[in-house]
Amino acid sequence: MQKYLAGVLSAVLPGLGQAYNRMAVKAVGLIVAYAVTIWATLNVHAWIAILPALIWLYAIYEAYAVRKGM
Repeated sequence: MQKYLAGVLSAVLPGLGQAYNRMAVKAVGLIVAYAVTIWATLNVHAWIAILPALIWLYAIYEAYAVRKGM
């Protein structure tokens, strides 16, 4: 169940699953990257909209994979 919880937390907010996995630097990096890409999507160019989705999917997969290996 714990391996799924990391993925679910990252689905809520990219980086939460990494924080749950005790990977603080990666968690902060993902949260910041997600926030910056959301800001860029809203304020700069619409084509950047794919970036938050990619970061979100990466965070879910990575949190699950790391927890599964523990």
